[in-house]
Amino acid sequence: MIFSKQLYRSPLEGEQAKQGRQPAVERWGVRTLLPALLAATLSSCVSVTTDDGFAPEASAERALADYIRLAFAYYEADDMAGARRHIDNILVLDGRNAEAQHALALVHAREGEAAEAEDAFRRALALDRSNSRARNNFAAFLFAQDRFADAHRQLQTVTADADYEGRAVAFENLGRSAMSLQRTEEAQSAFEQAIALNPGLYVSLLELARIHAGRGDWSAAAEYFRWYNAALEAYNLPASLRESPQ
Repeated sequence: MIFSKQLYRSPLEGEQAKQGRQPAVERWGVRTLLPALLAATLSSCVSVTTDDGFAPEASAERALADYIRLAFAYYEADDMAGARRHIDNILVLDGRNAEAQHALALVHAREGEAAEAEDAFRRALALDRSNSRARNNFAAFLFAQDRFADAHRQLQTVTADADYEGRAVAFENLGRSAMSLQRTEEAQSAFEQAIALNPGLYVSLLELARIHAGRGDWSAAAEYFRWYNAALEAYNLPASLRESPQ
């Protein structure tokens, strides 16, 4: 049992429609964003001479933000060398930048360097304990290594962050980890919280159907399964995903 949506690309990766087959990453909408980011970053490096001869440079803060976006963009575009180059740029400007370590962790994970990835995730969280995006991704990394209890602990922290924009999926992933730990009641609660935040999370709907079916509560199971099928239709997902809740 694995997480919904995608974190880093593991050997398990398949088409995006197979939600529930992978860990979850916070995406940056990269392939359409990358050309615009490149143009913006190049323009931010251009000096503009004023009438009095003063040539102000783009601020370090703006450059740092651009490099962070580019590091994740190159990662998403499968260009690890480009991602590493922009991570290096970040670290030149800010040697203790948590997002640089977060991006580096994802690159290491993509390249199969598990020990280095974990070290970078831990550095990122030591630098910024409130970074729920990095913590969610660390949880998915741990889950992919069958370290369910470790992933579960990280997700409990993520879901406690009411301001995290990915909280609904984090609850879904918390439910997944709880199921892997044979904590069915806790999993049910997590899945219910996930769909309260986002009723379209069809993996949570299917898992709730399965939980109720396992208890012999066929009425509730059928209702969740009906909602699950409705969600698949809404997202125009393949009929092959419409399995029985049993």
